[in-house]
Amino acid sequence: MNRFSSAAAAALTFALACTAPTEGAEGSATDDPETPEVSYCTRTICQDVVVQCEADWDSDCSSCFSACSYSGDCSICADICSQSSGCGSTCSPRERKACNTFDFSPLHDPEVYDACTRMAAACGAEGHPCDKFARVESPSVVPVYDCFAADCGGTSCAVPAPHDITPLCDAIAECGEWVGCTDFRTEMAAGMGWLRPEVLGALDDCLGLTCDARLTCITGWLEASGLTG
Repeated sequence: MNRFSSAAAAALTFALACTAPTEGAEGSATDDPETPEVSYCTRTICQDVVVQCEADWDSDCSSCFSACSYSGDCSICADICSQSSGCGSTCSPRERKACNTFDFSPLHDPEVYDACTRMAAACGAEGHPCDKFARVESPSVVPVYDCFAADCGGTSCAVPAPHDITPLCDAIAECGEWVGCTDFRTEMAAGMGWLRPEVLGALDDCLGLTCDARLTCITGWLEASGLTG
């Protein structure tokens, strides 16, 4: 049973990383305080910026004290070591809203997990990421897994209806010249048809962001949703 070809989503993720927003794509919405929050977001771009900024200043601080121990004058190090406190001020409003990492574990469904593991055991699919799928898939897929467990070829199993990914492709197209979403439309639509509404809703939140934040958010969502692996 091949729920979804991760190669297509992985290619989409790579293409998004290589897509530069078109000139003027952000518009005046970049600093809009009403930029939508993103559901199940556990880490924003700003948080990543702060972590890296603090690590850089901490390294400079340590280096300063190591160097000054030989000269005996460490007075300049106090200023260097205090700089990390201002790291958060470097974030733009967009970076404070843009999601980089999602966590759908609160949605973990034990029935989906059990059905997935039954299928994996019956069909010799060792290593199938049932725990990850149980966080994102709709309870409606339980009978689908049971059908595949009974018929590993899956020729007689009714899979979920494809999801309409036109809004996703349109949102990507608005942010650059890359149009490859259409190359993976069938596989992406099929894979997203397995997902629960809350997970799809988090993607909808991404689509409302300004372009650079939007592409980062979509990439993080693809990775967390199980579509890339």
